[in-house]
Amino acid sequence: MDENIKDSLDLALDTFGDAKFLAQNERYRGAMNRCYYAYFYMAKGILVSKGIVVKTHSGLNSEFNRFFIKTQIIPQKFGKYLNFLFTERQIADYEPEAEIGKEEIDKAILMVEEFINFVKEKYQITE
Repeated sequence: MDENIKDSLDLALDTFGDAKFLAQNERYRGAMNRCYYAYFYMAKGILVSKGIVVKTHSGLNSEFNRFFIKTQIIPQKFGKYLNFLFTERQIADYEPEAEIGKEEIDKAILMVEEFINFVKEKYQITE
């Protein structure tokens, strides 16, 4: 097991717990932010495990897609999930007039759960 991925999983799970807590309390903007960052931490850990260091959100997206999605190491849907979460996080954080509702958060939570479970299985990580 790669320690970079394990450390990222720990951080992602903690952040994801925050997302679910915020969602349960109808704090949907904060929940979307935390969902994105949980996913971001997992993707970053996978990149770092291969010696790929990124410094920006767009860099992470680009390199994650380049090294893992296009090569089919990780299924394409997970690249789409990252794009969705990034866009929704941008809306939640920077567009105060936009509505972030339960439906969007429920979708985001399912995406993050699916990605975390995939990473745990693929990289044989136990909590």
